[in-house]
Amino acid sequence: MGRLHAAARIEPLEQGALDGFCGIYAALNGLRLALADHRELSEVQIDALFARAVELLALEGRLQFAVTWGISQGRWRRLVNALCRSASRRSGVRVEAVIMFAAGARPSRRQVLRGIEGAIDRQRPVLLSLNGEYDHFTVVCAYTPTRLILHDSYIYHWVAKASCGVSYGRGKWRHRIATASIIVLEVRS
Repeated sequence: MGRLHAAARIEPLEQGALDGFCGIYAALNGLRLALADHRELSEVQIDALFARAVELLALEGRLQFAVTWGISQGRWRRLVNALCRSASRRSGVRVEAVIMFAAGARPSRRQVLRGIEGAIDRQRPVLLSLNGEYDHFTVVCAYTPTRLILHDSYIYHWVAKASCGVSYGRGKWRHRIATASIIVLEVRS
């Protein structure tokens, strides 16, 4: 079992019931956890990061679509990287979005779960896209032998590991982890 220490004291930011901004909120919640032990983000800084995310979507002409339907994994990865750069400037602490698996890699379900657990053990938040029942971007902040614990912007608290497969795997899984979406937030000195 492993848990990010910061998750015990930082509540996740919550998205609205009708917006498709789970990708933005996952990035912000992950950044708050990653930076908490170094330099906690203020409300003003968080508001500025949210505004920056909305601005980036507007500049791409995707804001209306994002509000209603959410964003693609590729756009989300670019958004997370941009927010990491902005958070680094605002906080004075360098934080990077590290893709867990190389492009084109096809890790097994077991490799994915071990990778997530290893990042949590190193006190690194894990951002990912859960497809299937949820179709949702979220943050993993802890794990038990049977569950991934979420630091989530909506109503989700955990997913059973036994219900999770990988996006390209065979079998009927309630949740499919999009392996190309798995991002570990790393604070660099």
